[in-house]
Amino acid sequence: MAKVSWTPRLDIEVIKHCVEYLLNHTDTIGLFRIPGSASSVDRIFASFEFPNTICLEGEDNPHNVAGTLKLYFRSLSNPVFPYSLFDTAMDKSTEYTDTQNNIEVLKEFLTLLPQDSYQSLKMLMRFLKILSFQSEINKMDAENLGIVFGPTLIRQSPEQETPTSALIYAKRSSNLVVGLIEKYEQIFDDVIEHKPSTEAQPGT
Repeated sequence: MAKVSWTPRLDIEVIKHCVEYLLNHTDTIGLFRIPGSASSVDRIFASFEFPNTICLEGEDNPHNVAGTLKLYFRSLSNPVFPYSLFDTAMDKSTEYTDTQNNIEVLKEFLTLLPQDSYQSLKMLMRFLKILSFQSEINKMDAENLGIVFGPTLIRQSPEQETPTSALIYAKRSSNLVVGLIEKYEQIFDDVIEHKPSTEAQPGT
């Protein structure tokens, strides 16, 4: 397991570096599910402490970058959905259904996020939407991505979380992220051109 040597704060430049790299690897089977090398994840994560010096061009295993991005979000001192909004997020996940009215409710809820959280979330969800376009190849549809990112982006404060509550809220947080991915274009007012690739890159 990768070791966390410092506690990061949200920085959209870190997310941007990772997304730009991973956009070239959206046909990789099991991206975000298959773990990378622990030593490589440690090395990349350490470079995130100084975002202006991040360089991923020489990285030949996309699972290392994907794994580091997950670790980064999991290690944030305050999650993308701040601890103060956890209860509201869980309420919205319970209320969310695929209707235009509830999409508008979810859009309104996202306005409560700090600007850096909103922009970071939008960047990540845009990428995950693109990744889900190729789910027949990479095996990572919105539901699988929701399972990966829900409990990472939306979590209770350490003082409140218990093993039982983590299990209870994992499904709700995953459902919310699934909705954000599936309805990305309506929620974030952004249109993505769907360009699926035809060949998968095997997981390594």
